[in-house]
Amino acid sequence: MLLITGIVSSVAVATVMYISADGALFPYGVSNEVTELTAPAQILPEEMLQAYTNDFPMPVAGTTLVAKALAFYDGRFLEDGSDREVINVLALEVQNVGNDHIRKAHIELKFTDMTLNFLGEHIPSGGKVLLIERNCAKSLQGEITDCAGWQFASASMGNAELDISASDSDLGLLSVTNHAQNTVFNVEIFFKSWVEPPGMYVGGVAHCVKIEKLAPGETVYLQPNYYVTGYSKVVFITGVLENRYV
Repeated sequence: MLLITGIVSSVAVATVMYISADGALFPYGVSNEVTELTAPAQILPEEMLQAYTNDFPMPVAGTTLVAKALAFYDGRFLEDGSDREVINVLALEVQNVGNDHIRKAHIELKFTDMTLNFLGEHIPSGGKVLLIERNCAKSLQGEITDCAGWQFASASMGNAELDISASDSDLGLLSVTNHAQNTVFNVEIFFKSWVEPPGMYVGGVAHCVKIEKLAPGETVYLQPNYYVTGYSKVVFITGVLENRYV
């Protein structure tokens, strides 16, 4: 049976509805001091998903991703920066089963009468993510005929040489520390929306915050747009060390 969850972000509340193996929908609500999650007023078209339950999981050809399930998504659409409200938009749960960190991936889920497109950024090895359909498709037509895509991956998270940590602080801010003996320039910290449980990133987009210079032993506290303590997770860190981009 698939887990259901709600997402809270700085600009949005989202509801994700999954179809279980027995065809039932299970909404689950999450709330915190920022805002509250409420179940959608209308019944989601679960019959649409039931016809495809037995098609999953399926590998995404050309990538190290596995498509786990189709779902519906309600909330802010962050994929194109518009932040507009969407309801009953199709989404695809995928998992990176490879050893490499995926920096960017594109998936085409083809049906006999249509194609769904999904874009994902910064998916760690083993990570699960719910990708929102790029064109906000709400209906399905025909049978699944192909699931393929491409990816750009790297062997590590990107910060192994930098020795920089980034985590939630007691102040409710993002705490970033340079543990190395060298100054790091042009630090870029990528993060994604996250919910625990079930331990899943939500949305393909990865947001980025930049630090011009980080001295040895220095700690800075940031409050990036879209970053919410407990509901965001850092996935990738890069920077310039000794005139090298790592």
